[in-house]
Amino acid sequence: MSASPTCITAPQGTPFIEVVRDFDAPRELVFRASTDPDLVVRWLGPGDIQTFEFEGVPGVVSLEIRSLHDLGGRTRLEQSAVFPSVAARDQAIASGMERGITQSMECLGELLGSRAGQR
Repeated sequence: MSASPTCITAPQGTPFIEVVRDFDAPRELVFRASTDPDLVVRWLGPGDIQTFEFEGVPGVVSLEIRSLHDLGGRTRLEQSAVFPSVAARDQAIASGMERGITQSMECLGELLGSRAGQR
């Protein structure tokens, strides 16, 4: 499996965070790894602790939207998160969420490389 960087952007002045990552796996496999609870627990979250309530930003939730695009045997995952405000988004970023997202995407890439999600 070739390494593909995880691109995380937080457009200035908006409450959005965008994540893009390409995987050397078909869309169906990426979808299964994203929806099968037995597989999700193998890749989602940083290696040490997982939370969606970011430290320093208690009670703030974000809406996340994920799209999977077929690239002819490869898949582009695009994920967007919207926070209630720019300040809440900036606090989540300051909490270290970039590290957790990057580690999750690396673990997902490893899982897909092992083809563990295939039946």
